[in-house]
Amino acid sequence: MKKIAGITGLCLALSVITVFWGCEKDQTQNDADYAWVRFIHSAASTGKIDFSYLSLDEGVYLTAVSDAEYGNQYGYFALIPEVRTFRVYLPGTDISVAEATLSLSLDQHYTIVATDLEVTINPSLITVEDTTETAPEGKAFVRFLHASADAPDLEIQKTDGTILATNLSRYQFSSYVEIEEGTYEFSVCSSETGGQLFLSDPLTLSSGNNFTVIISGSLGSLPGPVLNARLYQETNL
Repeated sequence: MKKIAGITGLCLALSVITVFWGCEKDQTQNDADYAWVRFIHSAASTGKIDFSYLSLDEGVYLTAVSDAEYGNQYGYFALIPEVRTFRVYLPGTDISVAEATLSLSLDQHYTIVATDLEVTINPSLITVEDTTETAPEGKAFVRFLHASADAPDLEIQKTDGTILATNLSRYQFSSYVEIEEGTYEFSVCSSETGGQLFLSDPLTLSSGNNFTVIISGSLGSLPGPVLNARLYQETNL
């Protein structure tokens, strides 16, 4: 069973980023008393979805995000740090299509990603801990996620040939790398052959901020969007 959670407070739109304060947040407590979770819809084969989490108080799944759209991120959400189960439902239904359990720690940031498994959504949500460090002035931190259902292991390069991530297997995050602030077109290549699969659209990495680039979509063997790279800023709350 799931219910729609009441979400209160600030809603800040930044590019494709929406930040909500609420869920289980007690306004009398400090921000450091919570764990922070964001959701990203990178399942190119799938339409709108609902992201939900198990309420420790009510024992039901509360909807954090309704009608999440491919390519967008939502969060961060403040949650009491405990072992949590997260689910994706078909919108407006009790049909669960993906799930993950994650142990949340105090004042840590986490990302939960819905991805593809061939022509449908991957039943296992991808989870990762985000850095809480801040990139130095003039620099940015960036990491990459391979979320394509049919692309080979990936190598990510700058146009000057500098390798930022290599042998990136499906559903794997790279480590963060420090990079000069600026606008980049990343060359996404096959790790095995070295051949370029595509060149990303220009992506701007601003000074002092942290970013995740997600490669999703299909090389052409599957329905839905073609292989693409999308940039997500990790907001510091």
